[in-house]
Amino acid sequence: MKRINFLIFIIACSTFFIIFLTTDEELVRDRALQQIYEGALLAILLGLIGVMASKYYGDVTANDTIRELTRVLSELEGKIQNLESKFDKLHGNKGV
Repeated sequence: MKRINFLIFIIACSTFFIIFLTTDEELVRDRALQQIYEGALLAILLGLIGVMASKYYGDVTANDTIRELTRVLSELEGKIQNLESKFDKLHGNKGV
């Protein structure tokens, strides 16, 4: 997931929640019922944002891990080739 999509999703959820709060204030006269609606909607929106955040940061973490493992693997291959060439020079072998 791209960062801009994640930010747009958070802004959309925040805007929706603010619109809901103003609409809820006008339509529902019972204060306790308003709080129940607002709490339920806030829980749902925070859950959705949490899922999106884990998806976004999970993708970023996976990409960083793959990039780092690729770099370490390349370094390891270089060291192995260096050791093979030193071994061949030391023993006078030209390879198998």
